[in-house]
Amino acid sequence: MVYPKFVDENVAFSPMPHPEDIPKLAEEFDAVVVLTYEYELYYDLEELTKRGVEVLHAPIEDFTAPSLEELLEIVEWIEERARKGRACL
Repeated sequence: MVYPKFVDENVAFSPMPHPEDIPKLAEEFDAVVVLTYEYELYYDLEELTKRGVEVLHAPIEDFTAPSLEELLEIVEWIEERARKGRACL
């Protein structure tokens, strides 16, 4: 089971979830940022969206950093949802 670490009341981070984690995550989180490529995932992204979780898929190459534009897009996406009281992973 993935154990998220909360940064504040609406934002958390965690290692990559496994398929068996998805139902619980969908209960606890309204939105998820996925930073890995789809072929690296243990689950199908549709499993989250089918459960009503909003997904931002922003893959970042291993051992690299996102560009400033990519980083700002991700942070703004999270911030917008957190301001509305939505739980983001």
